[in-house]
Amino acid sequence: MKPDLRARLRSLDLSQTALAELMGVTTRAVQKWCAAGKAPQPVEIILVVVASMAKRSKKSPEAVLRELSAAARFPAHV
Repeated sequence: MKPDLRARLRSLDLSQTALAELMGVTTRAVQKWCAAGKAPQPVEIILVVVASMAKRSKKSPEAVLRELSAAARFPAHV
């Protein structure tokens, strides 16, 4: 069974507020996801990727999520 969202956030040492800020959603949205036990599928996928990247890069999950968030907001020009 997949861990629920609260457990996943604990394992990543991410607060609901930090996740909301980094995903560009309200804290209330994250609270609703936690109450339901899961986030929308794209967010769940991002959290799996963040966990994997953090482990490989030896960076904190929050640092990885911040980098991904910054890259998504300000894409490099080709």
